[in-house]
Amino acid sequence: VKSWADAFGGELYSIVTKYSGSLLLQKKYKDVEPTLKIKEVDGLELVKKFSEQMESMLRRKVEAVEVQPRGLQEGSPLLFDYYNSLLINEKDENDNYVELGDEFILEPNEHFNNLLVNTTYSDIQLPTNVYNK
Repeated sequence: VKSWADAFGGELYSIVTKYSGSLLLQKKYKDVEPTLKIKEVDGLELVKKFSEQMESMLRRKVEAVEVQPRGLQEGSPLLFDYYNSLLINEKDENDNYVELGDEFILEPNEHFNNLLVNTTYSDIQLPTNVYNK
């Protein structure tokens, strides 16, 4: 029975290792291990912070949805500025922002893996052949 259990355990380990990707994860971990920091966090505090951020985001979305119908009911014209995302922060030879471009303040944002983003403007994505001049 012992030899059967050893053989079965070895076979099981082999299958689990092959299909779980654990060796790949171990290799990837070793590659980035020097840059990782492990710190203890209070789980309750983490959940509270997350719920506050989620509540704030959802409140802003609800407010935005509530404001839109009022503007439409009042018959306000739909005025908007169009910027080509490829031209933001682009300047011409006279140091002026190019047409369809403007200054956008870009800051790292943790919600976008610390990529540089602008959180001041909302956008609707249009194909460039629809609105570009």
